[in-house]
Amino acid sequence: MKVEELQRFGIETDEIHYQLAKLKNHKSIIVVTGEFSAGKSYLINCLLHSRDLLPSGNQECTPVLVELFKGEEREIVIKYVDGREAREKYSKEIIEKYARYHRNNPQDVLSLDVPCSDFSLPESVHIIDTPGTNTIHKEHEKITEYIISKADLIIYTFNKVIGSSDIEHIKNIKKQTGNIVYVMTHADDINSKTGERFTQSDIDRLLNEARSQLCNAFDCNPDDIILMPIGSDIGLSDRTLPDQVISCISEFVNSQSEERRRVAVKKKIQNIIDDQISALKRKREVAKTAASMDMDALNEKIESFYREKENAEKSHTMLLQSTIHNLSTPPVSYADSPLKEGAIFRLPL
Repeated sequence: MKVEELQRFGIETDEIHYQLAKLKNHKSIIVVTGEFSAGKSYLINCLLHSRDLLPSGNQECTPVLVELFKGEEREIVIKYVDGREAREKYSKEIIEKYARYHRNNPQDVLSLDVPCSDFSLPESVHIIDTPGTNTIHKEHEKITEYIISKADLIIYTFNKVIGSSDIEHIKNIKKQTGNIVYVMTHADDINSKTGERFTQSDIDRLLNEARSQLCNAFDCNPDDIILMPIGSDIGLSDRTLPDQVISCISEFVNSQSEERRRVAVKKKIQNIIDDQISALKRKREVAKTAASMDMDALNEKIESFYREKENAEKSHTMLLQSTIHNLSTPPVSYADSPLKEGAIFRLPL
């Protein structure tokens, strides 16, 4: 059966074409994820020998996907959620504009394609920075989930300690792929107990604790967990730890024979088809339920819906009129205000 024939059964084929094209072009997708502010962007900067290629910091930084790959630094492609694309002349200002979170970020940008002339990873690799998880911006989590489904290898970052929300996120990742490398970031931070940088024994203890948490959560052998540390600042001057991560990525890419890649793509395509068939089955059940309902009961439900809608609109109108009236009332002086010292301010429910 050809891919196009699946459309006759109501199955969308864009994702399937993407997986097949990735296989044909020998493209390896490495996705860096973790909770927001876990050090994802800084890790990528370290791997690519750059202090400021991607915005990084202690607050939420990356609101879009940023895909980096080997290429001439001529232009950056901005991709939108509706499929549109725009091109801008390559500059760090453009990366900063879209890849650093601020209140005025465009809401319809999905990703940036950023070529790197000095690319220390294998040429087939496309490494992708993500907004991360456990964020107040739920659309950022959706973007992260979207790209994880396309990944060949996940690099999961965490700031010294793996929490319960990390475990939940990793559980979801494992539904897509078991190829996960764990990177403990901020290994060169100041130890609050000693006032000095973490020693090697401190780092080893933190790594062992994280390994134990992962083993307990996923019932796996400690030797099956690939876990390594990296520093926030030293990584740019001392290449020892970043080079270990690069070596791990290179080994993974080199281990992916043509047959392994075919099996992995086949599994992803099967998951895509299974998910869409499940969605179609749910739609069919809804249609069958609606078709089997007594017409009088169905009409009553429809009329009830419109009554509730009408009541909600009336309530909204009354609330709006009341609000306008209150706004037109002259303000009271602070001396007469209930919001003086010691008063309790409550939002109306």
